[in-house]
Amino acid sequence: MTWYRYGVTEGIPRALEMFKRLNITVTSHMAGKAVEMYPDTAKSIVQAGHEAAAHGWDWSTQSTMTEEQEKAFIKKNVDIIKEVTGQRAIGFNAPGLRASRYILHNLNALGFKYHIDDVSRDEPFVVQINNKSEIAVVPYTIDLNDIFAYEGRHFSDGDLQDAMKRSFDQLYEEAGSRRRMMSIAIHDRLMRPDHAKTMGEFLSYAQQKQGVSFMKKLDIADYILQAPNAIREPIGIVYPFIPGLYQGS
Repeated sequence: MTWYRYGVTEGIPRALEMFKRLNITVTSHMAGKAVEMYPDTAKSIVQAGHEAAAHGWDWSTQSTMTEEQEKAFIKKNVDIIKEVTGQRAIGFNAPGLRASRYILHNLNALGFKYHIDDVSRDEPFVVQINNKSEIAVVPYTIDLNDIFAYEGRHFSDGDLQDAMKRSFDQLYEEAGSRRRMMSIAIHDRLMRPDHAKTMGEFLSYAQQKQGVSFMKKLDIADYILQAPNAIREPIGIVYPFIPGLYQGS
């Protein structure tokens, strides 16, 4: 518990200071139980101008839930975020990126605009759930992720910074001819002094490049849903393991 509590006592205040200094707003995926336990911390994030998005109620195994169990699990998360912060979450990230096979149906029913549990592109896109509904996908990142780097022991701090810069430089070059997006995942419990310094240095590096925009996920979702040339794919193509599940829904 103290490993996670570090995120509340040190990680989040450190991250908020860094984002304020760099004039960047981000999306914070909040587990409902954490919001219930630390309401002042959740409010401080939203009051600083950041987006509160949903992350399930706790670390229960969402992938094996029934459709109704999953829907209740997400709604409870949305309700506590709204009660505590005043902000209605419209973006979702399942614990461990492992939602049930009913997830897009449930997110659509609950009024969500986007989800991030997809690593199939380096740009946002749209999934057509049925003839009436669609949901934006703001892709997640596995490798540019401090869990992969530190908890998984794959990168040192210097290795992570080098990987971020190399990935950014490649995407920046590609952006001359196509839409590109770069996602970095950080976790409050891992925002220790060396990690914060690494992140701050990389973000300052990226800010120096002309045309780079830092956007909250809700803004990315709004952008791609309105873009006339956005990639739009039917659910059976994007998620072929559940063909026909949502037809007529």
